[in-house]
Amino acid sequence: MSQALPPNGAISDDFQDGNYAGWTVAGNAFGSAPAMGALPNQQAVAGYLGNRLIHSFLGGDAPQGKLTSATFTIDSQYVGFLIGGGNHPNGTFIRLKINGQTIAQSTGSNAETLKWDSWNVENYIGQTAFFEIVDSVTGGWDTSILTISCQLTSRKTMAFSTR
Repeated sequence: MSQALPPNGAISDDFQDGNYAGWTVAGNAFGSAPAMGALPNQQAVAGYLGNRLIHSFLGGDAPQGKLTSATFTIDSQYVGFLIGGGNHPNGTFIRLKINGQTIAQSTGSNAETLKWDSWNVENYIGQTAFFEIVDSVTGGWDTSILTISCQLTSRKTMAFSTR
């Protein structure tokens, strides 16, 4: 079984407080608060940390929406996060933006198990950035599933396996 290994570093947000405080919610895909596991009619969700996560399966595959974080200053070499859900690079993804430009972007791998991903943001240290989490797809595997333990860290994130 694969387990998430959290990186050391400052947590930007992990949504364990049960709300989207500091984030702007658009559309109806993400609901009014982070979920506590899989939603009705969804496969089991695994690999997330804590008791809550965000995802866009609220009401099935049809709802669309976007979450936008508050701005923050990049102060570490990497940004790490857990991601799962649909593999739609132009439709379901998390991205990092600076001055209106997308600096990095990741999508799921058509799996309900979240896996660590990270971006090297060393060249942007000191700059102001924000995250966008988007689901603009309707249909199969349109879900964006994330535990945004978005962490600013000095090392790349990874996973380890247990038996």
